[in-house]
Amino acid sequence: MKVKGFPKQKIWVLMKKMNVVTDLGSYNVRLRGLVANNKVNEAIELFEEMGKKYIIPNALCYDVMIKMYVDDRNWEEAKRWYDKMVENGRYPDNATFKMLIHFTCNKDDLDFALELCKKAIDSKVTVHDATMQRVVNGLAEQSKLEEAKELVQSAKSYKRYRSKLSLPSLQ
Repeated sequence: MKVKGFPKQKIWVLMKKMNVVTDLGSYNVRLRGLVANNKVNEAIELFEEMGKKYIIPNALCYDVMIKMYVDDRNWEEAKRWYDKMVENGRYPDNATFKMLIHFTCNKDDLDFALELCKKAIDSKVTVHDATMQRVVNGLAEQSKLEEAKELVQSAKSYKRYRSKLSLPSLQ
């Protein structure tokens, strides 16, 4: 069977024709392709199809969906997919936290950014100091010094996490 050009869509069709079993990995690749080509509705349908076929999405699948909405600057949908991820027992990873913390800082939602930082520390997921420092600085700028101090202390108390977070000097 010859497929000219072999675009990703044709590979998926060819896999089905040849009775190749689609697994989490193949769904993840297909999901990424749909999102990369801005095919939002098809990505959502594919995600739903996974559930119907009892293929349990992992953190990477959710990250793809969250990133799709982050790139579209659609905060409500990005947060909804994050909530859905947590509700379904999938644990956010470094990529999830980094992406959402940066996005929440850009949206000036530092309360949620703080919550994400705390969850990362509690989950023992290492988030880069620069990412968390941005939250600390933002909290300090909004005169939320207690919250900023709490985040600095939490990061420093996590033994595996050699945090260099510090409170900015306010003038």
